[in-house]
Amino acid sequence: PQLLRDLSISLERLGDAQREAGQGAQALEAYRESLGLRRQLREALGDSPQVLRDLSVALIKLGDAQREAGQGRQALEAYRESLGLMRQLREALGDSPQVLRDLSVALGKLGDAQLEAGQGGQALETHRESLGLSRQLREALGDSPQVLRDLSVAISKLGDTQRGAGQGGEALEAYRE
Repeated sequence: PQLLRDLSISLERLGDAQREAGQGAQALEAYRESLGLRRQLREALGDSPQVLRDLSVALIKLGDAQREAGQGRQALEAYRESLGLMRQLREALGDSPQVLRDLSVALGKLGDAQLEAGQGGQALETHRESLGLSRQLREALGDSPQVLRDLSVAISKLGDTQRGAGQGGEALEAYRE
């Protein structure tokens, strides 16, 4: 199992480098292969927290590459599956800072893809939930640079979505915050 996990991590890093180099098609293949290994690990090891988080991260990376390649529908599916795994982790582990941050990131990715797919109403709800988690993290951890950055990103994404939905007043409030 450790060798499979190591190979999966190497494939993700290869995919990251390929994306940065503008090699989107090759990155997609690396991420798909990594995801396949993550699924094998889940079958072999079950739903341990590490397996679920690794699988969720692999899905987010694949979804990001799919969005960049214009494969919005597939990206939505990847993000939804990732979000489901993050919710499962939250049920198992509770509201630890890592779980809350991972869940907020997954929601933000899904909300962005929903907005791109013309699902503005769903994107609003998704970004609101993400912002709520970012605020919860701030209450728990204080004003660290990472917490403030995550909060700022969540507020901006909600504001962008509100603006796109014709809610200019709400967007202005979000941007001012």
